[in-house]
Amino acid sequence: MSWNRERGFGFIETANGRKYFAHIHHWTSDDVPSVGMAVGFELGPGLSPHKPQQAIKIRLLSDIELGADALRAGVR
Repeated sequence: MSWNRERGFGFIETANGRKYFAHIHHWTSDDVPSVGMAVGFELGPGLSPHKPQQAIKIRLLSDIELGADALRAGVR
């Protein structure tokens, strides 16, 4: 995750290398986003018809969720 605190937006990069725009308005946690956070999100429409999808309902992943993701990915 990259994040510009002053401007309130950044990009989330997935494990497969895709990047999605993320805006502070779609952040559901009380924590302030920062680089390196593990987050979960849903995909929503782009900011205009010609823009790619963006991250919405962005949340900080718990240790339990991170462990479950690792098991699904085959990491032991």
